[in-house]
Amino acid sequence: MLREDGFALLEEVEGKADLLLTDPPYGTTKLAWDREPDWKAFFALARRALKPGGNLVFFASGKAVFRAAKALEELSWAFYELVWPKRTPTGFYDAGRRPLRAHEWILVAPRTWGASTYNPQKWRAEELRGRVRRQVAGGKHWDRTDPVPYEDDGTRHPLSVLPAFGLTPEESLGHPTQKPLALARYLVLTYSNPGDLVVDPFAGSGTFGAAALALGRRFLGAEKDPEWRQKAARRLEAVQPELFPAAGGAE
Repeated sequence: MLREDGFALLEEVEGKADLLLTDPPYGTTKLAWDREPDWKAFFALARRALKPGGNLVFFASGKAVFRAAKALEELSWAFYELVWPKRTPTGFYDAGRRPLRAHEWILVAPRTWGASTYNPQKWRAEELRGRVRRQVAGGKHWDRTDPVPYEDDGTRHPLSVLPAFGLTPEESLGHPTQKPLALARYLVLTYSNPGDLVVDPFAGSGTFGAAALALGRRFLGAEKDPEWRQKAARRLEAVQPELFPAAGGAE
């Protein structure tokens, strides 16, 4: 279920992936694990890996956002962006020179624009449900004192600025870029269907895989760091132990 080489994994699943959901390194630090991928090479492999109705959904921050967007445009791959507001800001080292960073970008590139999976996760506006509006509607004449019938089921279309999903103490594994499970579930529900194959070539702590398996999707991932590959494997095994060998191996 977990490989070492993410690019090799994308080649392996050519034409089979329904959702590529991943959090690549951003290149915002000089740490060894934070080296940006070759965006053009990554996107070329991703496009070949996806089914016609699939989606590429990936996180980015800092200048990586613009480099990734430029590479997508050069490949004529249409995309749109989401913003995830973070509960815990970063960038305190530069706080005297610029605002703290309290958001990350999520770029969504449908394999086939207008025909890829999209299941909007509507939110509920409870305070509006079942009310009426005192206004003229539908071109009809109403007495100024009478309420106008108004249908409202209390749901609203999702926004490009996502809810401020946060990492809970219970799920935190200590990975430097671990994403909240609730955020992963939101993206899996929005951009895939039950039984779909979700692929993460930069699996890290395995959050996207854990969400995918828990929601009835299939999952394949890759993580080059052997320690985190092992930790992610244990996490995924806890979600669906029948997918792993008796010894609990990750390969």
